Amino acid sequence: MDRNEILQKVAVIFRGFFDNETLPITLQTCNEDIEDWDSVAHIQLIFEVESEFGIQFEAEKIAEMTSIEKIVENIQENI
Repeated sequence: MDRNEILQKVAVIFRGFFDNETLPITLQTCNEDIEDWDSVAHIQLIFEVESEFGIQFEAEKIAEMTSIEKIVENIQENI
């Protein structure tokens, strides 16, 4: 699976989670760009990403994944 395919799947997860089909999701999107992406939402989002891709991130990596780019990079490293 290439970077763009991963990005598309992550975008679907984020748009569904935040119930906003027009939410702009790019590699440059970070937690500061999405008002409701707080610490609780972050854990839930990471859980959904792990479930979708059948992977599990190390705890210390989860805290670092505050941008879509970091999430995509970590998915690539784990699939």
